Amino acid sequence: MLMGQCLEEFEEHLNFNEKSKWTIEGYVKEMNYFKEYLENQYNGPVYVEDITKEEIKNYLNYIREKGYKASSRNRVLFVFRSFYNFTQAENITDKHLAKNLKPIKTRKKKRVYLTEKEVKQLVKKINHKIVKAAVQTMYYTGLRVSECVNLTFDDLDLENQVLHVRQGKGNKDRDIPISDTLLDILTDYLENKRPKISSDYIFATKRSGELSGAYLNSKLKEGVEKLGWKKKVTAHTLRHSFASNLVKNDINIYKIQKLLGHSNIQVT
Repeated sequence: MLMGQCLEEFEEHLNFNEKSKWTIEGYVKEMNYFKEYLENQYNGPVYVEDITKEEIKNYLNYIREKGYKASSRNRVLFVFRSFYNFTQAENITDKHLAKNLKPIKTRKKKRVYLTEKEVKQLVKKINHKIVKAAVQTMYYTGLRVSECVNLTFDDLDLENQVLHVRQGKGNKDRDIPISDTLLDILTDYLENKRPKISSDYIFATKRSGELSGAYLNSKLKEGVEKLGWKKKVTAHTLRHSFASNLVKNDINIYKIQKLLGHSNIQVT
């Protein structure tokens, strides 16, 4: 079977199993990179059953040389395993080429997190009212950036002070309480700062009707540079800060797991 056809069926398989939109897009994109790599190597179309384990190893080495960090290469390896789980189940391939490939060892980094005072300092330096509100929302809820920028008005219940996260990572729904502090921030944002547009997204620019995670991260970077901080701060730092501050306040780890939407307590 041609690789292109197989990837179409793989995408259908992921959709059938109700994987999240971001999981499907990420998996298919990574496999298409691999397909393009093989087609360039052999100057022609690639058949799935002709791929060898050595070619997978060569590709992992290739992306290492291209600058992929160990954690990113492990993510690619995980995608390979998911792909070959599918091809084995569908009798497309004779062997599971990724089954015995071991993950690359990664160095554990010291996690950066921000205090509430630091977040307020950072928000003051961000010159974009929509990004300001999104940053504060992530800090007070622990949302992933993709979950935040995809929030719609149907997900927001200000009366009961609840955010409904629909189809988060792993296609899981969860509810997150809105603190009194965040309630005031969101109320002010919606009444006075959000553009008067018809977009369903809570965080939406007048120009595009939405807010991209990449743009949000770029504004965070600008704010950090203005403050002269040496530490790297991204949208994920806000999520980690939310969790770290809960730990400091002796919140039960299983409660934190539920709020973050982790399927495995070890991740939390």
